[in-house]
Amino acid sequence: MTGFSWILHKISTVFFAGFLALVLTLVASPKHAAAQESYWIQVESQNNIRDTRLRAQSFAAQFPDTHAFLTTSGWYAVVIGPYPRNQAQALLSSLKAQNRIPADSLLSNGREHVKQLWPLMANTTIAPATGIVVTQEPTTPAPEPEPAPKVVVQEPLAVNENTATAEETPLAPPANIAATEPVDLPIITDPSLPIADENLSATRALERGWSRDQKKQYQTYMVWTGDYEAAIDGDYGRGTRKAIKQFQTREGFEDTGYLTEAQLVILKQRYDDTIAMLGIDTLRDLDAGIEIKYPSKLVEFGRFEPPFVHYKPKGTSKARMMLISQQGGRDTLKSLYDIMETLDYIPPEGYRKRRRDWFVLSGRNDSMVSYTYAKTANGEVKGFTLVWPPEMDSVMRPLATAMYNSFTPLDGYVLDENLGIGNGGEQSVDLSTGLDTAQPARAATGFFISADGVVLTHVANVDACKRVTIGDGVDVALVARNTKLGLAVLKPTAAFTPRSFALFSSEVPKMGTEITVAGFSFPDVMDVATLNYGTLTATSGMLGNPENLRVSAFLESGDAGGPVLDNRGAVIGMELLKSPENANLPEYVNFALKAATITQLLDRYKLTYGRSTAIDVVAPEDLAFMAGDFTVKVSCWK
Repeated sequence: MTGFSWILHKISTVFFAGFLALVLTLVASPKHAAAQESYWIQVESQNNIRDTRLRAQSFAAQFPDTHAFLTTSGWYAVVIGPYPRNQAQALLSSLKAQNRIPADSLLSNGREHVKQLWPLMANTTIAPATGIVVTQEPTTPAPEPEPAPKVVVQEPLAVNENTATAEETPLAPPANIAATEPVDLPIITDPSLPIADENLSATRALERGWSRDQKKQYQTYMVWTGDYEAAIDGDYGRGTRKAIKQFQTREGFEDTGYLTEAQLVILKQRYDDTIAMLGIDTLRDLDAGIEIKYPSKLVEFGRFEPPFVHYKPKGTSKARMMLISQQGGRDTLKSLYDIMETLDYIPPEGYRKRRRDWFVLSGRNDSMVSYTYAKTANGEVKGFTLVWPPEMDSVMRPLATAMYNSFTPLDGYVLDENLGIGNGGEQSVDLSTGLDTAQPARAATGFFISADGVVLTHVANVDACKRVTIGDGVDVALVARNTKLGLAVLKPTAAFTPRSFALFSSEVPKMGTEITVAGFSFPDVMDVATLNYGTLTATSGMLGNPENLRVSAFLESGDAGGPVLDNRGAVIGMELLKSPENANLPEYVNFALKAATITQLLDRYKLTYGRSTAIDVVAPEDLAFMAGDFTVKVSCWK
């Protein structure tokens, strides 16, 4: 557990207890608790479900009212309660004073809790806590859990010759999972033992309720966790059961071969993490006539060298990719196979298989691993090659499988053998003309304000746009706007959960306050928001405009719509574009729409948002991480 993980939870959920030196016996009255908003004492935060349950069990030995939840941030919270607020605050101070809970424990209203993980019960209603007896007796700190077992990387994958082609599986969230009967999680007497499934019949019943599309989706998830390498067909035979068992063993569960609802949550999280890390996107290359999933954060277009289209490493990446496209049939395919075996990025030792209409070349040495698949159909030979360093095996092997499953030849499009020739051997054409790499007309900044992905931005960022997207191409719709204020409210058109969302300050900002503006100053070349620092110089705009703030900071037009933060990470305003009448002001003089004005508009439209009650100053490096999670690029498409 890192200091930064606690910072995240402090900023997003915390009411800090006062310094009360109480030694009491506290017994909650359920009737009294029901009349007040319930609060929890959060004692730990973990980033995986196994450690969360182990730590919850450790705390439960002392505090019977211990629970654990998945939160909106993607982390897992171990909490005690719930209690009425005043009782929770007093209890927090007492337990800290006795060193019975960590010193950085905090209060939470539980609004960020998404799913209960301890005790593991479906559709559970949490009753008020029955009480904790506080004494002066010190307790032995709970032991840290043992690390999860390491993943064993297999040999380079090989295509099943009986499944040479596969239908592309949409990478979309699964449908809602049918609820099962409440199931209590058994006490784990030995943390080194796997977590047992105490109601396997209910788990099997859960699977029987899945649609074929859901089953295919879960197979897709297991491709990306490196557990499944066969066709995405929705048939749960021996191969799928083996993949499920492998996933369960690695995550510390009993290997039953049937996924519980809690395990599906973990599986989806592992899938989301990998997709985000690699930047998985669909490449539609009309020069080569191939559509395929590819890692946009690892590779970028390099050059044409018919019959190959080379994609070079992007940034510090060591991965490479190549598309194969030419006219021909089985004889051409055989010749291509012979040529590929001689290339320096195809290691000579490895798996080889060639059939009449397709072949696979897979190899490994000390410096690289490669996988090539090619096939012929309708007078065309098409395929792909992926090359990566051995240390990237755990993510690249699943990627190669996913690329195979998504590989789709586009009939009628074949690479021109003259592409890339001219000007003394250099390419003589615009290399992007054959690629589906349309760029937005403009882009700027916005920020998330709720767990369902609602975004605030400047109205100028979305004016006259046929389509608006956020982040990596998530479509959004305009749900509210106020041209006079310069504010636009966007919402994803499909279910979407941001990594985090901003909280508004509950206080009136003071002149001289140090501020931070998060934004995409140069959105054409930036994938991550940066921070600009400055000072709040006035609590009104030009000519005393009460709806604005005046800030002193060097900003760009791309920062418009970005959050203006105080030193605790709370939003005090949204950065505005300079109006024409203010264009002659010094470059460092800028304006922001007040948080109070923004929340009034949100209230009018009955839109959800949160308020920060943080009192601790956030270190600049932590503020950068925090703001980076809820600040998003907003793109306008014509």
